[in-house]
Amino acid sequence: MSDLDDMVLLADRFFAASSGEADWESVLSEFADFFSADSVVLECTDRNTGRPLLVKDARVNKDCMADYVSHYQHVSPRQALTYWQNPLTVAHDSMFINEEEMDKNPFYAEFLAGHGLRYFMSCHIDPASNVSAALALQRRADQGHVQDHDIALLQALRPLLQRAFSQFWSLQQAGQSGEDLDITLARFGLTPAERRLAIAVGTGERVTAYAARNGISVNTAYSHYARVKHKLDCRSQRDLVLRIANMGRSDRPN
Repeated sequence: MSDLDDMVLLADRFFAASSGEADWESVLSEFADFFSADSVVLECTDRNTGRPLLVKDARVNKDCMADYVSHYQHVSPRQALTYWQNPLTVAHDSMFINEEEMDKNPFYAEFLAGHGLRYFMSCHIDPASNVSAALALQRRADQGHVQDHDIALLQALRPLLQRAFSQFWSLQQAGQSGEDLDITLARFGLTPAERRLAIAVGTGERVTAYAARNGISVNTAYSHYARVKHKLDCRSQRDLVLRIANMGRSDRPN
C-alpha cells in the first residue's frame, strides 16, 4: 500500500479509538510502527493552569517516565520552545538543537541516552480553546533522525487527528465513553453504520467530511443521517449535537 493508503487507515483507527471502537494503546502502537518510533504519548493539559488532564501512551518505559518527572522535566529544552505557540506546526529536535549540542545537553546526553532514546516529533491536536493536546513520538538513536518525509506525513494527518480527538473530548465532557454511547444508540435501533455517523456528526463533524473520511458517497452518508435523525427525533445537526451531549446511561428510547 502507498503512504496515502496507510495514512487513511491510521486516521480511521484514531477515529475508532476516539469513539470507543478500539483501545488507545493498540492504536498508538500502530502510530509507532508507521513512523518507526520507539514509543508514543498523547497528552492533554489545561492551557491556563498547565494541569494534566489526560495521558494515553503506548510502549512507554515507565522507569523512563518516572526519571523524567523526577529529574529532567524542568530542564527539558523542549518545554520552552516558541513553536508550541503555533498549533499548526509539527515540532522536532532539529528546529532548535543540532547533533553536537545534543551530545552536550544533559537532557539528551544523560536522560534520553540513558534510556536508549534520542529524537522526537510531535503535533498539536487541541480539542478546545482551553485545552492543549499533543501527540508525541519518541525515537531511539538507531531509528534515525526525523526526516522531512515523516514531518510531511504527520502534518497531513494532523487535521484528521484533531477532528477525531475533538470528538473524543466532546464525549468525555458529556460524561460518557464512546462504548457507552454506542450501546445507548443501539437501543434506539440504529445500525452500526448509523451509530458511527451519529457519534461523528453529533460531535461536530460535517456529513460531507464524514463521507470523505469513510470512503462512502455523500448520498449514502445523507441517507444514514436522515435515518439517524428520524430514529432520534432530531430535525437538524444542532438537535443531534444536543441529543448526543445529553445522552447518558439513563437515556432510553420511548
